[in-house]
Amino acid sequence: VRRALQLSLNVPAVAVLDEVGPSRLIARLAQAGASLVLPRREAPVLAVGLGGVGVRLTDLTMLYAGLARQGTVAPLVERLGAPQLAPRRLIEPVAAWYVANVLVGTPPPENAAGGRIAFKTGTSYGYRDAWAIGFDGKRTIGVWTGRPDGAPVAGLMGRIAAAPILFDA
Repeated sequence: VRRALQLSLNVPAVAVLDEVGPSRLIARLAQAGASLVLPRREAPVLAVGLGGVGVRLTDLTMLYAGLARQGTVAPLVERLGAPQLAPRRLIEPVAAWYVANVLVGTPPPENAAGGRIAFKTGTSYGYRDAWAIGFDGKRTIGVWTGRPDGAPVAGLMGRIAAAPILFDA
C-alpha cells in the first residue's frame, strides 16, 4: 500500500476504492467541506479514485491540510476578515498519521531532498491539469499547472511540472 500510494499506482487505488465504495468516499470528502463536481445526473464511479471528479485546488489543499492537522479539516481562509468555520473530521488522527508517514516517503523531484515534505502529485485525464500538494508540519501548499482555458498540454504531469514548484516554495 505504501509503495502504491507513493508511486501513484492506479490499480491498487481502484481496488481499495472498490472496497470502500465511491459514494462513501465522495460523501466523506463532502462532509469534510470539499465541493466536488460530478458529471450531471451521474453517480460516483471508480474513476473518482483516479481524479475523475472536479475539485478546486483550494478544496484539495484544504483536505491535505487536514492530514497535516491530524485528520481535522478547517476551511481555508481566502481573505482577511472572512468568518472562521468550525473544523470538521476527515479521518481519525492515527489514520492521518499513517497517510502522512507514507507521503513523506514519496520520491521527491530532482530539485529536492526527500524526507522533509509529505506530498502527492496528480495529472488529469488528457493532460489538462497537473498538481502537487504537500505539507511539512508548518504549512500546506497546493500547486496547479496547466492552461487557464483547460486545453491539454502534451506531457503535462504533476510530478514533472508541479512538484518542482512545490519544493521550491
